[in-house]
Amino acid sequence: MQTYLSIFNDIKAARAPSFKGQYGLDIKTGEGMGAVMIKALKPKWTTDPQHELLNSNGLFFSVWVDAECAVQGIARFNL
Repeated sequence: MQTYLSIFNDIKAARAPSFKGQYGLDIKTGEGMGAVMIKALKPKWTTDPQHELLNSNGLFFSVWVDAECAVQGIARFNL
């Protein structure tokens, strides 16, 4: 799973500044709920603290990989 987290962190490092400047999107990466994930959201889309990866409310786009995904060679996503 660390390989996928490393990929997500590389994407975040490369794209977060332009996503923030151009679209106002924050990019988050990390581990939670048995998966590694990358998430894009605008701070005004949620009332959750901005430092938290997992949201209890709000709108966001995320891609994640769990153990089952890794075996199948797929990623899951939602909006």
